[in-house]
Amino acid sequence: MNSDMSRSVTVGHALSPTGQDRTGHHRTEHHPTVDPKSPYDPSLPKRHESLTCLQQGNLAQQFFAARAIDPAAARQVGVRFNGTELIYPNGRRRNLTGQRVKHLQPKGEVLAAWWLRGGDRTPVICEGESDALAALSALNDSPSIAGIRGLPVVALPGCSYPADRLIAELQGHKQAFLIFDADEAGWKASAKMADALGRKGIRPIPVELPEGMDLADWLRSISVEERGDRFANVLVDWQLAAPTIEEIRREHRIEALEAEAEKLKAQRAPEIRRLAATLFGGGA
Repeated sequence: MNSDMSRSVTVGHALSPTGQDRTGHHRTEHHPTVDPKSPYDPSLPKRHESLTCLQQGNLAQQFFAARAIDPAAARQVGVRFNGTELIYPNGRRRNLTGQRVKHLQPKGEVLAAWWLRGGDRTPVICEGESDALAALSALNDSPSIAGIRGLPVVALPGCSYPADRLIAELQGHKQAFLIFDADEAGWKASAKMADALGRKGIRPIPVELPEGMDLADWLRSISVEERGDRFANVLVDWQLAAPTIEEIRREHRIEALEAEAEKLKAQRAPEIRRLAATLFGGGA
């Protein structure tokens, strides 16, 4: 097991998309019934403010509460608020007024991953900035004995982020947590990204959330006092469950051999049919 973490915390579980654990058995953990999508007040402030800090009672504060984000953590990593939008350090903007278009990207700029916290330890890679901020907030409150506190956190600007770009940014890292939304797009993107990382020698550790939730939804369904512990438990659990890089490489070798066998079978098929025809009366 990677030295980032120890088994000194009680393991918790996040449900897989099927409602089962990775062995196919149904989990027994009860997930709180708190509505994780409780809307914040979309009303505009009385005046537009250019803020370098996040003030109590504004749209940002309401959004942070709804997304399990610690305002202090957001401020520390450079998030700004202009009265109607959050402005992330990577240039992306998150509109908080309830408009249909939530995220805005500066024209002509390529979407970029945002490393909220760097380092050479196992990064926690999230789909979207708000999920990454929620992860950072929970990690800051996680028990230090679990080896979780202080892990790097990365926000991908959507689940379609190119795998080759992420792999280039992960040079020097031996493994990475992948936390995508628990919906069809998120499951497919997580599987694709995990496969790409594994083929480049980076051990993927996908973390499966309850169906229909993203990470901030799930964290908000847990009391503030318990979020750090629960998140640490889930990360440790999924790290222990994930295949090692050696197991992944062995699976890739098996796949390659099976593909080669199918190719040879297809190439020899005409010859086999001619031989069968000769042996069983179909030939001249």
